[in-house]
Amino acid sequence: CLGLNGIFKSLSDLNNTLILLLNKSELFAVYPNPFSHSCFIQYDLNNNELQETSFTIYSIHGEIIFNTGINELEGVIQFDAGDLPAATYKCVLMNNGVIAESKTIIHIK
Repeated sequence: CLGLNGIFKSLSDLNNTLILLLNKSELFAVYPNPFSHSCFIQYDLNNNELQETSFTIYSIHGEIIFNTGINELEGVIQFDAGDLPAATYKCVLMNNGVIAESKTIIHIK
């Protein structure tokens, strides 16, 4: 399946890799990181109650680059960096107005 950074042959391969990366104490994992074109955010909210749950990616200046609401307890989101400059970004999982977890992600060109 093209469009998966040329690394994976199918979405199943990608999902199996992400499952191995997701530590049970973590709510989400980002792969690959650093990334050149796009990355995948796999999340498992461990049966937490979903209340206004979202992923937001911020620039180092606090500008919102990407935001998407979450309405399922687990899944995978693809983030396409498009024409964004190579930089460090912050990926933040919010639930009910509170930061549940955050990770630094690195976009390289």
